[in-house]
Amino acid sequence: MFKKFKYLFALIVPGLTYYSLQEHGWRAYSVLIFSFFIVPLADYIFPASEENMNAVEEEMAKRDFFMMVYSMPSCPIHLFLLWTF
Repeated sequence: MFKKFKYLFALIVPGLTYYSLQEHGWRAYSVLIFSFFIVPLADYIFPASEENMNAVEEEMAKRDFFMMVYSMPSCPIHLFLLWTF
């Protein structure tokens, strides 16, 4: 069950974008620092997973309620950020 929560990390970038656009000084660059320094550094430090979804697991993910609930607000969140700023 907790394996699915790793996908919620994708909401960090929209959250940092909102924070960056509200702040001044060096904190206004927080989304750039995260995207271009922290994420590549973590990718370099932690080993990559060799596990990919096979066709059966991909079909199960398409029917999964959590994935539907997670993916539905993704587009409105990004549109809200564009509309706000």
